[in-house]
Amino acid sequence: MHQGSVLSPLFFAIVVEVKGKRKRGQLRKTWRSQVEKESKSVGLKKEDAKNRTKWRVGVGEISGRVG
Repeated sequence: MHQGSVLSPLFFAIVVEVKGKRKRGQLRKTWRSQVEKESKSVGLKKEDAKNRTKWRVGVGEISGRVG
């Protein structure tokens, strides 16, 4: 991994977990949790990102469902 990429906002959105207390009520939907939910619904796994064809088909299925 390139050193500069560790400081990118995308890195923090994907990897960093926020510590501390949260407010009461229903949890907010995060980008990460939504991606995991949609990927699971079409059977995509992290390892599938290495298989470009399978990844494109899965992402195409997800984007076809979204509003």
